[in-house]
Amino acid sequence: TCVFFDMRAVHGRSELLGTLRRDVLERTRKQSIFLAYMVGNALSHQPPLGMFNQLTLLRSGEHKGTVDLKHNGIVPIVDLARVCALGGGDESVNTHDRLLHAASGGILSENSSRDLRDALEFLAATRIRHQARQMAQGQPPDNFLSPTEVSNFERSQLKDAFRVVKTLQEVLGQRFQAGRF
Repeated sequence: TCVFFDMRAVHGRSELLGTLRRDVLERTRKQSIFLAYMVGNALSHQPPLGMFNQLTLLRSGEHKGTVDLKHNGIVPIVDLARVCALGGGDESVNTHDRLLHAASGGILSENSSRDLRDALEFLAATRIRHQARQMAQGQPPDNFLSPTEVSNFERSQLKDAFRVVKTLQEVLGQRFQAGRF
């Protein structure tokens, strides 16, 4: 379902996709059970913050001692934006646009929308810098950042970005449970 709502036409009659998307959005917008599943999916990827908002690092495996910037940072923001778009009947597929429309449509406050956009930009830039460093060292790029790779200042910003995501996941969960979509 998530793939459908992020689909873009790359060839052929793009108006067919537009018509289908509008029809599905109209049908799903008012379906609280469907939105509940989408919210559940959006809340399944949690930011890596533990007690006292400290970074929670992977404890085992190949990437032990790192945080997954993609699945614990970027994906939750994309998922939140998608749910906001579905709840508001917004046809946008770009995360930035979805967050802008969520603010203008009253799904999110202007500040929350801006915070999520800023968090997304920071996490994406951090991920790209991490991958560029890996490639410069002849390593294959991945999404797993060790906190020792970044300065104290960047680590603090990383925590702030994850805190924004965590807070807005809580808001979304509460808003849906209260039936305010």
